[in-house]
Amino acid sequence: STIGDITNSGTISGNSTGGYRSKSGNGIFSYSDTSSSIIGNITNSGIISGSTTGSGNDSGNGIYSSSVNGDSTIGDITNSGIISGNGASSTSGNGIYSSSYRFDSYLESKIDNITNNGIISGNDSDGYDSGNGIYSYSSTTNGSTKSKIDNITNNGVISGNNSRSTGHGIYLRSISGPAIIESISNYGVIMGNGKGIYVDGDSRSSSSSGITNYNNYGLIIGGTPVKIEGGIEITNPEGQGMAV
Repeated sequence: STIGDITNSGTISGNSTGGYRSKSGNGIFSYSDTSSSIIGNITNSGIISGSTTGSGNDSGNGIYSSSVNGDSTIGDITNSGIISGNGASSTSGNGIYSSSYRFDSYLESKIDNITNNGIISGNDSDGYDSGNGIYSYSSTTNGSTKSKIDNITNNGVISGNNSRSTGHGIYLRSISGPAIIESISNYGVIMGNGKGIYVDGDSRSSSSSGITNYNNYGLIIGGTPVKIEGGIEITNPEGQGMAV
């Protein structure tokens, strides 16, 4: 499943009232259950939004790439507008979401470079692992996975909110492999009512998980501002900015 490059200066939106395994209610959605899911470069100066008022765990995302049996990739994202997701019971509710799962070999959930000069937000009223501004997830029961974002430059606001207080501004999770952000430079605000930035990798890949180049010149807010699981913890989350 492939979507090419997208340039938006207007409004792209999706809304769903839910239903069992609803896959609607997304602004931009690429899905494959047999091979890789690919979305190209996205340049947004308008609004990209997804929302749902019912159940269905694949709905309520601004941008969503999902693969059941292959890699999930999103290219460069340049945002000077609004990218938002709003979920309800047992739904997603993420601004930007990439996921790969259920595969018996190596797979990767990857987002290339993100430059945010606007707002990227996710909100969820009830679901687990949702309500994130940016979320990359990979899982397999018999193999190795990687969840990765190349570079993040934030001059705006990236936020996550969940009624269970588990919403994260930026969230990377890998069930059986490393979770990696190559570089992050924050000059704006990254916040979550759970964690500001959460990198959650498999403990067996502890030498690989983490943030390679971390630079905070702005504000990072969360119950824990920056948290690394299964890797090397950030010892100075303030950087030259602030962590609250």
